[in-house]
Order: sequence, then C-alpha cells, then structure tokens
Amino acid sequence: MAQQNNEASWSTLDQIFATCTPISSAFDINNLYQHYSNGYQYMAMTDYPYPASFLEPMPAWPVEEAVKPFVDIPEKSEATAEDLIKKGDSGLSAREERLFNALAESTNVYFNYTGQYPCTNLSDWEGTGDLDGYGWNILACNQLAMPIGFNSDSMFIPAQFDYASYTAMC
Repeated sequence: MAQQNNEASWSTLDQIFATCTPISSAFDINNLYQHYSNGYQYMAMTDYPYPASFLEPMPAWPVEEAVKPFVDIPEKSEATAEDLIKKGDSGLSAREERLFNALAESTNVYFNYTGQYPCTNLSDWEGTGDLDGYGWNILACNQLAMPIGFNSDSMFIPAQFDYASYTAMC
C-alpha cells in the first residue's frame, strides 16, 4: 500500500516539476531533492542586486524572487482541515500540492528563469548548468574545503558534516 501511494505521489510530482523522465524510485526523489537543494544554495551564493548568469540566468535578488511563491501558503498550524486532507489518488494533501507547486515556481528562478528548459533533468543533481561542477569538487577537496551541514531549523533535510566521509569522497 505504501509503495502504491509513493507511486501515485511520484506521478503527481512528475507533473508538478515537469520532469524529463518519470520519477520511478526513491533514487530519483533523492536526485530531485539534491537538484533543488543545490539550486537554492546557488541562488544564495549569487544573490546579486543585478541580473546575472554566472551559473544560470537569474534576475536581480533571486532569493527575494524565490520566496514569493510561498507567500500565500499558510503555515501548517494555520492551515484548514481541508488543506490537510488527502486529495484523490495522488497521496498528497491540498497544502502539500500547493507547497510543491510553489517549490517548482521558486526554483525556476534559478533553473529556468528565462524558460529555456522544457523539463527538469533529474540526472542533473548538482544543478550547475553548463559549469563543470566536478572542477569545483577538485578545488574544494584540495584547497577550499567548505564543511556544510544542516540542522532541524534549516529548510533542508538535516545532515551533519562528516569529515571522514568528506575525506573519503575526496
């Protein structure tokens, strides 16, 4: 039963995020999460007061633009019972669907601001566009290690920086 709900949700996510290939596994969900997570991090890194295309074409102050789709979505504690009730066969509540649609619109500020891409590429988990992300990884491993971790107060899934794993990856 849980697998069927996942598959129904995955189909809905395919539509919301306009994926190039269908989501068919937890691996694809993880790639989608990494893709969008990296997009938010890159927007924060390049939050310039003027339009830029260092990684992807973006407007001035992309972070400010990226929060706008979430403005009218009530916090969970303020949501109505109808917002929280499961909706049809998708396995998602109305609020969850609104959040995912806002996420898609929000991350398009980084990934598809000019509408250049017809779909979301699940295999592009690094989200670096035309920039060779592997070159950055070499620099980070050899000269510029940047320990990154997230706690439960973050918008990202909590993850502690693990020096041993980081070293092994390098």
